[in-house]
Amino acid sequence: MRKSLLVTVLAVGLTIPVAAQRGYRQESRAASNGGAAGLRMARYQVAAGTALLVKLRTPLDSATATVDDQVDAELWSPVIQDGIELIPVGSVAIGKVLSVVRASNRAPLGTITLAFTVIEHAGTGDRAMLATRNVVIEAPRQARGDRGRDRKKLKVLNVRMAAGTPLVAMTAEPLLVRIPR
Repeated sequence: MRKSLLVTVLAVGLTIPVAAQRGYRQESRAASNGGAAGLRMARYQVAAGTALLVKLRTPLDSATATVDDQVDAELWSPVIQDGIELIPVGSVAIGKVLSVVRASNRAPLGTITLAFTVIEHAGTGDRAMLATRNVVIEAPRQARGDRGRDRKKLKVLNVRMAAGTPLVAMTAEPLLVRIPR
């Protein structure tokens, strides 16, 4: 039996992880899209605020990134609700860079803003559109010197995040998923 996942809306932003939220389950008959007639589908609603633990697959650097560059991230922890795996490890969130601020003397801290627009289910390969909150990543602050006039100046730093860097994202709106039962 082939498993499929339908994701209607998912929004993501950086935040602190929280326990998975409980949603509801409702049985229905599959009428189309990957299911044979009579296949029972369970619909689950994942509550807004559910943690999505992802790691970057695409390295980011505010010195070289440009608007519309593709950004990929992979779930390293599944989304589980009531003991049922709704979105498995290895599912990929695909997005793009929305804006870049390169570090300079005028703006000493580089910034990258990105958003995810697609999620690909690791088990089935199905893709679904998603909407996310903008994820804003700013270079960490570091003091340049500890004496005289340099004391308050910031060192010029760009955002640099290697592939594999973990991020915690949260759903901003309820997420509806359908899986065969």
